[in-house]
Amino acid sequence: MYHLFAVLFFLIRSPAVGADSGHETHLPTHPHQFVAENQQPDTLADFEKFRMRLESEYAEKANKISDHYLKAQRALYGREYQKAHQEIDKALKIHRNADLLALKGSIYFSTGDLVQAKKNWEEALKLDKTLPLPHINGLKEWLHNSGLLP
Repeated sequence: MYHLFAVLFFLIRSPAVGADSGHETHLPTHPHQFVAENQQPDTLADFEKFRMRLESEYAEKANKISDHYLKAQRALYGREYQKAHQEIDKALKIHRNADLLALKGSIYFSTGDLVQAKKNWEEALKLDKTLPLPHINGLKEWLHNSGLLP
């Protein structure tokens, strides 16, 4: 149940999927936005084609992120830490957000690399202080003792 909640929460909290350059991609919802981005459509139909292409690209990236996130989470709970690292790194190459960084921090925590765990959790909590905490023994207490949680 936690897995499903985490994925749904992750997708809801991530309205914009970043391009490979790290910039967020926002879908234009009105022809004026399309024109403002120097992509002047000849017709409203051109705008609709462009919007549909962007929606398709957005959905494809979101699906890839979700897939890698779930694989990393399953690997973490299955104690396959190398695989967990590989999958979360693939997701982070597509988009960098608090949920992905928190999972990466949790993977490091589970392997005993507390320096990298703190670094990733610190970055994640800077992006979003309301992150749900996974059920990993000792994580909440460690985050509190590290000064990352009140």
